[in-house]
Amino acid sequence: MLETAKSRISNKHVSFVCGDVTNTNYKANEFDAVTGTDIIHHLENPAAAMAEWLRITKVGGKLVFLETNALNPLIFLNIGVEHEVRCFLNTPGNLEKWLNDAGWGNVKVSPSKSFTPSGPKWLSPVLNVIDSIAWKIPYLRSISAQWLLTAEKK
Repeated sequence: MLETAKSRISNKHVSFVCGDVTNTNYKANEFDAVTGTDIIHHLENPAAAMAEWLRITKVGGKLVFLETNALNPLIFLNIGVEHEVRCFLNTPGNLEKWLNDAGWGNVKVSPSKSFTPSGPKWLSPVLNVIDSIAWKIPYLRSISAQWLLTAEKK
């Protein structure tokens, strides 16, 4: 994935690092924000990683993540997929608890405006229509494809 990212982004202000999310070796209070997508459900100890992200984030800094929604029926496609087994733990209660246990403030876990899995580009207009209709229905909103996690370092 790092090689793919490097081939797509050429910017002197962007660097790609492979490392341990629970021990990043960055200085404390170094970053304005920490962000990611579909990372947390791969971690053995999410709260430990979140505590490290808090340590390296400046006071007033933000955490913004998109993470698999365990309530989405499409999650059952992951049954038997070894590297996806922990996605079933991504309930709002668990995600909020891990962030709070790590010390983050203003923790919010809410549905994101994304219901359908990615597909071919030519199908995007149809998937966007499905998403826009589903977002207007409270029950469907709660089973969106991903959670939006936001928090702040106090």
